[in-house]
Amino acid sequence: LVGFSLSPDPDDNYVATFDAKSICLAETSGKERFTRDLPMDYAACLALGSRDRLFAVGKLPRLQAWEVPSGRVLEETDLRPHHQNTVTAIAVSPDGLRLVTSDTDGRVHLWALHRDGTAVWLAELSTNAQGDTPPLIAPQPNASRSSIDELVFLDAKRVVAVCKTESTNQPGY
Repeated sequence: LVGFSLSPDPDDNYVATFDAKSICLAETSGKERFTRDLPMDYAACLALGSRDRLFAVGKLPRLQAWEVPSGRVLEETDLRPHHQNTVTAIAVSPDGLRLVTSDTDGRVHLWALHRDGTAVWLAELSTNAQGDTPPLIAPQPNASRSSIDELVFLDAKRVVAVCKTESTNQPGY
C-alpha cells in the first residue's frame, strides 16, 4: 500500500487505495467495487471527490479520472505546462468543483473540475499574504517551498498545505 483516500461525503462510505501497480475502490465495509491496473507512471497520489469521482496523478503530470463506483475511466488531463515535475499532492474541494495540485517544486495550482472528469487550469495559488488578504494556501511554519506533501480543502475556498520539513533540530518540526 502506497496511499489511500477516504470519500469526503460521509454517506458514500468509500475508500480508495493504491500501490505501484493498481488502484482499488472499496466500500468501508470491505466490499470491493473495482480494481484497475495502472500504467507504469501512475500513481503518485490520489483523491476521492464528491460528485462520484476518483482522481489519480502519476509521476508524469497527468490527471486520470474514474467514475465511482463503476470504475469507468472518464478523462485524462495533461497538467503541463503548469506542472513539469512529479505531482506530490492532490485534493478535491468539498463541492467537487475544484482540485488543487502540488509538485516537487512546491507550486500549487487550482483547477476547475468538469462533470466528465476533465480539469481546466484556473490559477497558481500563493502562500503569501497581500495587504489585508490572507494567503490562499496556509503552509506549515519553516517549511521549504519544495516540501508540500498533502493538500486539504478546509471548505470550498480555503486550502491548507501540509509540509514536511528537513531535519531542523527543532522539536515539533
